[in-house]
Amino acid sequence: LLSIGRKNIMLLVPETTLSAICIQDRINGVRDALQASGIKDNPDFTRIIRADEKVVSDFILNSASIDQVDAILCLTDELAMLCMDPLEQRGLRIPEDIALMGFNGIDLFTEKAARLSTVKIPFHQMADKATEKLIEVLEGKKPYTPGFYEVPAELVIRESTVKN
Repeated sequence: LLSIGRKNIMLLVPETTLSAICIQDRINGVRDALQASGIKDNPDFTRIIRADEKVVSDFILNSASIDQVDAILCLTDELAMLCMDPLEQRGLRIPEDIALMGFNGIDLFTEKAARLSTVKIPFHQMADKATEKLIEVLEGKKPYTPGFYEVPAELVIRESTVKN
């Protein structure tokens, strides 16, 4: 979003994901990227929201903050897809007026998912690596050591962030 000139980026966090360790990492990553780009973090632009069609619609249609942003980054693709119709009902064109991006890279075969730019998380690769590590420990090939194995994500650019 920063690379296409968006500077007023709203971050929408689904409330059901707040307990997930990775969500705080995602929030911190967004804040770090804004700071590195010289953009001051605006607390009004980070919202925790229930990923429910009516709740999201009411927020998008009635929030004055929406008029102040030129992009919305949702921390799940499902939440981003719930934003599409209300943004268009509000008269905002995606991506001309407001860019929209999700996170997870879910494999939904819908028109909305096909339009949505996302950060694709390689869940299958993560599961394979975790299974491999578990089997090594269970078979006594390697002792258990806590830690992380980093699996790179993929940025998938689609029409929700690309101006035609």
